[in-house]
Amino acid sequence: GSGIEQDYAKAFEYFSKAAELGQPYGLNGMGVLYRNGDGVKQDLQLAEKYLLQASEAGCPLAEFNLGVLYEGVYYDLAKGVPSIPDFGNVTKALEHYRVSYDAGNLKSQCAMDIGELLLKGETPADAIPWLQEAAANDQWRALARLAVMYDGGDLVPIDNNLAIDYAERLGNVTDLWNLYAENCYRMGLEYLCKNQSREALMFLQEAADKGNADAQFYLSWIHPDEASRGKYAWMAVQNGNRLVLVQAGTYLAGQKQYDEAMKCYQEAAKDGDLLAMCELAIMHRLGEGVPIDYEKSMEWYAKAAEQYYPRALRELGVKYLIQYDEDPKKEFYAEIPATLSKAYAYMAQAVLYNDDIAYDKLAAFPFIEELPTMVPANSDMELAKGLVSLFHAQEDNLAEPLKLLEASAEHGNVDAMNALGYLYSLPNAPFVNMETSTKYYQMAAAKGSDYAARQLCGAGYGELLGEEKRLEILKAQAEKGFGVALHNLADYYDAHGDVQRAGELHLKNARNGDDHSVLRLSDYQYKEHQLPCDAEEIDRLLAESVARHYGEAEAVFAVRRWMGKDSRTAAIYRMRAYLDGLRLSALYDDLGTQFLFGDGVRRDVDFGIQLFEDGVRQGNWDLCWMLGSLLSSDSLLGDKVRAMEIYRLGAEHGVEGCQESLEAVQAEIQKEQQKQGE
Repeated sequence: GSGIEQDYAKAFEYFSKAAELGQPYGLNGMGVLYRNGDGVKQDLQLAEKYLLQASEAGCPLAEFNLGVLYEGVYYDLAKGVPSIPDFGNVTKALEHYRVSYDAGNLKSQCAMDIGELLLKGETPADAIPWLQEAAANDQWRALARLAVMYDGGDLVPIDNNLAIDYAERLGNVTDLWNLYAENCYRMGLEYLCKNQSREALMFLQEAADKGNADAQFYLSWIHPDEASRGKYAWMAVQNGNRLVLVQAGTYLAGQKQYDEAMKCYQEAAKDGDLLAMCELAIMHRLGEGVPIDYEKSMEWYAKAAEQYYPRALRELGVKYLIQYDEDPKKEFYAEIPATLSKAYAYMAQAVLYNDDIAYDKLAAFPFIEELPTMVPANSDMELAKGLVSLFHAQEDNLAEPLKLLEASAEHGNVDAMNALGYLYSLPNAPFVNMETSTKYYQMAAAKGSDYAARQLCGAGYGELLGEEKRLEILKAQAEKGFGVALHNLADYYDAHGDVQRAGELHLKNARNGDDHSVLRLSDYQYKEHQLPCDAEEIDRLLAESVARHYGEAEAVFAVRRWMGKDSRTAAIYRMRAYLDGLRLSALYDDLGTQFLFGDGVRRDVDFGIQLFEDGVRQGNWDLCWMLGSLLSSDSLLGDKVRAMEIYRLGAEHGVEGCQESLEAVQAEIQKEQQKQGE
């Protein structure tokens, strides 16, 4: 089809006429048509006959095609077509490829095929120079093969720069950039783990710009430029990432792409993102991409405020303050009207839940100076006055503000009940009292507050509620699809021997996107428990959890890849888990070991040791023995003094082997000192 329309029938007609005349290239053409079954019924015996005749007639191209015929991997053998005795004969294929190469015919392609066959033989290292020659002539398969080999240290020393160079050339030749993007992404992860920001940024940008979604995700958080963070968030969202929908929406809104911004915020709101709800409220209030709709805006704020999101509480406070300011009768009220009471209550709650802007706004509220002496007219003002007084009270004068909050709760104010539930649960508060926290959350839950009921689903309230009440709350919230309730209810059934029911609940929760339940199902799979679904679904759910950058799922993926002898991919998932905040002892151990010995990553002894030390500093004392052994090893650092410190720390925390190792190192040091003294 070069320059004209492809037509195998015409090709057969002309090749057959040339072959009848003994023309070498006509014979070669007939052999290729019969080998591939192009325009004729496939027949390997006739293909071999014609190609051998072409070879004897001096056609160097026939030597290459005989190599292809005997290797048998570059064409499909149709069902029922008789084979030939030498089909799949690597030795014969190599022989003909070499003849073609020596004749100067298709040299780079022959070098590629010779290299591929040698890789499968008894001396695979002999393939390297052939592959390098093919790559030097832009044979794409050789470029891809060498990129992978230099990246993983397969038959060649690990050389990430060469790996990336080959992968980049592959992209330039084929416009296939996946391998280049993946190599740059992995390099970026290494530098990011080591806090080498400039290098990490360079490699991650290369990967992200070539379509790597995970690189785009990390850049949406670490890029120093705000607009670039937004741009990469939007790129990641387009590649299926739902974690940065709000960032992408904010970027798009800034670019005045309001329709796309709205879609991002709406998708995030479906996932329960409270910030997305507030952004939707703003778009409706300002008319960005939609008609101005103040009521719709307030609906979104109210939805977020149900979960006590401080920004939403503040905006509702502003709403009621505006209503008060616009009230023509406000000067004639004998006491603070309901609108201002609501404004006070919402703004004070925003401050309670750590909104600094609300604190400044509250200071400018009407009658704020008179508030300490004012008698609250309703439960909202009791709540507001109690909170404002609490914000300014000394530690020895907290009783009065708490009494006001309790009075508001006794008068039926659900917000006051939840505020007290929250305040009494604060671990560093002088008045912390989990029993009292439980009491007020129960009062709010009895009034229909899902927020309160969901707080009570947490593990810290289990014993305080009692088994019967706790089960009642867990079941009610599980029916509503609340993830923590489903997970904890499943764990309850598991602990009481009903693994089947537990598995069903975890599966329901996992299908809703709960990562903790995904891990439980994976654990059931590992322990060979009866599963509520097939193993393929659990694998799919685990992959989705990994896509959400859940560290424990990434660690499980790493172990699976490690067991499959894929240390390179295992290292990628361990680095991801580390960057995504997982701080388990096993992760420090496994990732540190990979860096120490250059297994799947570039060898970096110092960083490997640093990971072990970081793990110990995080309180993972069981790492002490391994770290001490690494420090004392003469083949690594030979730092016996530091090793003694680590062994001593491990011994203090009861780590097995540390005391014995400490004594052994002390004995070694004493011997060395004695020798020096002699």
